[in-house]
Amino acid sequence: MADEFLSKIRLKDSKESIEFRPFKVTSSLNSLLKPIIEAFENADKVAIGYSTLEKNKGLIKPTLKKKSLYLTGGALRDHLKGKTFKSYDLVTDATPDEIIMILKNSETNFIFLSSKEKTNQTDIIFYPTRFDEENNIMELTVERNNQKVHLATMNVNSKDRNKQVRKVKFTTSIDLDAKTRDLTINSLYLKLKNSDGENSELLDPVGGAHDLKSGQIITIGHPEEALKRYPYLAFRLASLCTKFAEDKKIPEKIIDAIIDHKSTLDLDPHILKDMYVKTIEDTTSLLEPYLKNLIESEMIDSLFPNCTISEIRPDLPNNRITLTAYLLYKNSVEKVKQVLSAAGFTHSDVEEILSFTDIAHEALRGESDVQGLMKHFRKPSRLPNSRIEEFVRLFKKTQTYNIPQKTVEEEEINTIEDEPVFQKYIKRLD
Repeated sequence: MADEFLSKIRLKDSKESIEFRPFKVTSSLNSLLKPIIEAFENADKVAIGYSTLEKNKGLIKPTLKKKSLYLTGGALRDHLKGKTFKSYDLVTDATPDEIIMILKNSETNFIFLSSKEKTNQTDIIFYPTRFDEENNIMELTVERNNQKVHLATMNVNSKDRNKQVRKVKFTTSIDLDAKTRDLTINSLYLKLKNSDGENSELLDPVGGAHDLKSGQIITIGHPEEALKRYPYLAFRLASLCTKFAEDKKIPEKIIDAIIDHKSTLDLDPHILKDMYVKTIEDTTSLLEPYLKNLIESEMIDSLFPNCTISEIRPDLPNNRITLTAYLLYKNSVEKVKQVLSAAGFTHSDVEEILSFTDIAHEALRGESDVQGLMKHFRKPSRLPNSRIEEFVRLFKKTQTYNIPQKTVEEEEINTIEDEPVFQKYIKRLD
């Protein structure tokens, strides 16, 4: 579908809202993005690399045709909602080879590398970061001083960087590129044609602008199709919905699809762990609805299989150690160790979490005080005393305490039923 058939929205500044404003490019706001846009503005001046003889013109050197550049995906979605973001997702109708030519011939010194290497932080480097199974480049990343811009050729494949594509199929159609994305709110395109000022032309091929404004989470195509193209979407939705869904919940239709197809999703537990840690340690994350979404969709079982999960409450800490220990404290130490190791938690993280699990079990029996808790930690501990107290206080409002009963491998841990005794123990911490 040509651009003229797409829904177009003109973004405008508003005193009433920080949402759906033009995207401004300046040297101070986005210094890495500015030279990329400038390079594409001059793409039609880039010589293809050979000479040809034409009637009445003589010897000429053909140049590339004008190429378009768009901000898209999560970066655009976050901008339109007035949220901050760390990296940019760009797409273009230029092929990967043409992207390399455009950047190499720019007035800015872009350094092309076959793979990422350590260089001077002031250098602007770019390198391939995604390939199909035939080793065709699908995406390049431009980087300077840890700021990144992901630059891909439009295609009709999955855009999930965790999923390898068998054979890339490029397109010059925004419509076709959009229809193979995951969610409507991630399928908006902002044309970047001003390297010093406002960019206001928003293209909306699948109704993502309406869904973003109204807080609706809708997949491109049936949820089953979206999950097949984007298996990690099932896990990502737990966090996305807390930020963009009106009720902060994963829609029931998508929940049903996730549960029905959970066994067919090929999910790497190490990737899930990284996604989980990134979310819970982001202080802007809403942990209560996020964790409830993981439980409701049964995605928590993909991260912590066959584990009993503690009650989800408000005011949980943004800390991978104490929060994970709290979520898993109802399981045996051996079970927690097995699950965390399989998920790729570091050895030191596992040790600290297991120490907290021991603390929980002793606390439930009423056998420990603050000084006693410290014996679990080697000196010097990388966790302060306040962190240990924080973990124990997580139990303060819990009404029931259930620890797994004795098994062949597990030590029996009794449930404490005398709550006043436990409250007296908590008071010693306060």
